[in-house]
Amino acid sequence: MALSPQSPRHLPAWEKLERYFEDAKGKTLSSWFKDPGRTEKLSFAVGDFNVDLSKNLIDPEITGIFAELANQAGIPERASAMVRGEEINVSEGRAVLHPLLRSPRGMQSGVLSGGIDALEKIQGVLERMYSFAREVRSGKIRMEGARRVKTVVNIGIGGSDLGPEMVYGALQNKSDGSLSARFISNIDPSSFIEAVRGLDPASTLFLVASKSFSTQETLSNAAQAKKWLLKGLGERGVLESEGEAVARHFAGICSMENLQKAEEFGIRPENVFEMFPFIGGRYSVDSSVGLSLVLSLGPETFERFLEGLRAVDEYFFSTSAEENAIIQMAMLNVWYADFFKAETHAILPYNDYLGRLPAYLQQLTMESNGKRVDLAGKEVDLHTGEIYWGGVGTNSQHSFFQLLHQGTHLIPADFIAFANNSNQLDEEEEEMQERLLSSFIAQSAALAFGSGEEAAAERRCPGNRPSTSIFGRVLSAYTLGELIALYEHIVFCQGVVWGINSFDQFGVELGKKLSRRIFSLLSDTDSNLSGLDSSTRRLIEWYWEHRS
Repeated sequence: MALSPQSPRHLPAWEKLERYFEDAKGKTLSSWFKDPGRTEKLSFAVGDFNVDLSKNLIDPEITGIFAELANQAGIPERASAMVRGEEINVSEGRAVLHPLLRSPRGMQSGVLSGGIDALEKIQGVLERMYSFAREVRSGKIRMEGARRVKTVVNIGIGGSDLGPEMVYGALQNKSDGSLSARFISNIDPSSFIEAVRGLDPASTLFLVASKSFSTQETLSNAAQAKKWLLKGLGERGVLESEGEAVARHFAGICSMENLQKAEEFGIRPENVFEMFPFIGGRYSVDSSVGLSLVLSLGPETFERFLEGLRAVDEYFFSTSAEENAIIQMAMLNVWYADFFKAETHAILPYNDYLGRLPAYLQQLTMESNGKRVDLAGKEVDLHTGEIYWGGVGTNSQHSFFQLLHQGTHLIPADFIAFANNSNQLDEEEEEMQERLLSSFIAQSAALAFGSGEEAAAERRCPGNRPSTSIFGRVLSAYTLGELIALYEHIVFCQGVVWGINSFDQFGVELGKKLSRRIFSLLSDTDSNLSGLDSSTRRLIEWYWEHRS
């Protein structure tokens, strides 16, 4: 497929939006809501969610222009190319096949990777994950001293950490309690210390997740885990063989080309689960990277999670642009970034279990679309990417909502909530749930319509602050899968319109490279620092002077 890197500024639909923007600048949400049919026209059903776009700075007729922009930019063609397994990650010459991770069993995709059926490989690894998890959960696989696994500790960073940690946090109340999960990512020693605090080494299973099996942070934490394990087993008198202990207590998640590195660490080949080159880290939570979830929540829960992802995939690939909420939301994001010059986007889940969702979406969106060159390697001539941030409601209302309501920045916001709590509630708790939802509903209305002109200046909230409401029935493995797929496809659509590659991340590498060089200098006070800039040199010297 020919991938056109042309700027969307040259598309007829973009020119229509420019004219539309001049007219929209003089309107307010209060005036737009005089249309009694507005909310109905701008509400969409996506799986189990109602997506209400009516509190955005648009007229319903713009959905047609958004659809034109999507079609002219080639979103349907690029989506088809992704499904066919074409190498749409052009800078790395790779296919982008995360939708295959949740394909139905027995489906024949015909998509090849390296001459091998990609779906067959994916489902083979999934079956191995399920089999391994069932044996661990049943007690057939045991640790040193014949102990059953009580805790699985996932060691990874970036996509090998953010997704599993977020999903586990969201679904932890679905666990039967027989096996819990913890997560280590930061190379700060405190992260490791706190993650293993109170654990029994004899009932702990570590997962080392790194495609290259050489990620600095992950391998440092894995080495520390090995040291902690052997020391702890020795103190408990259950250590017979260091090699056997490591083989029992560690599993690996990496690419098969790096299998030898995992074996050299001490992991048995049968306990290494493949990561695929055609799955980006930030799109990998439903791959072998989700092994910690399969272990802690069970294969059945993970399967429901995959089904939710698949349901929204099917919606996205089969729904026309004008009726497609995902495409409309993506075009809205482009609308705010490139016409209103909004630089940030707030994610506001009104559900405590989704506390890690903003951090997860930060990587998904900012690592994907934080690009300054197009598919041809030329500088883009518009704003790309958004700065994602946010927090859980209602806590956030007492934190940063002041700026949302009365600040000088235009910040589009996504409000996310569920009509029902995912726990069984008594009567008083049901009242708390309704107080939570009243805040979810009221805050978006307050942002949209403000407080009116009669209030004193310092009390006045001007309104006209845009938001989208994403309302589900209940948070479950299935609906969480739906929510993740929704945002995955939004990111994809934005990248297509901007003419950028949403699937590489070379900007992550430079700091890592410099870090390795500086690490070699920190321990040697005789190091030659003459080639460094004055600030870097002084920071190293300050460290030498003050380290204990």
